[in-house]
Amino acid sequence: MNEQDILTPKEAGAIIGVHEDTIRRWCDTGAIKHTKLGVGIHKRPRYRITRAEAERVKRKYHGEPVDQEETPSA
Repeated sequence: MNEQDILTPKEAGAIIGVHEDTIRRWCDTGAIKHTKLGVGIHKRPRYRITRAEAERVKRKYHGEPVDQEETPSA
């Protein structure tokens, strides 16, 4: 995995078609797989999302079929 495969909430939001705050909220609720990198200068968590996860959520969000293998287990 290279740096281009790791996205900020803003970059993931651009791929999915939602605001970065929506991505952060999804991270907070566990609706999207992410990595938490601690707290940033604005006292909010720093999240990173893989490009593959952003693409999976995009397909789900826009009603496109999602492969069973790609669906995270609860």
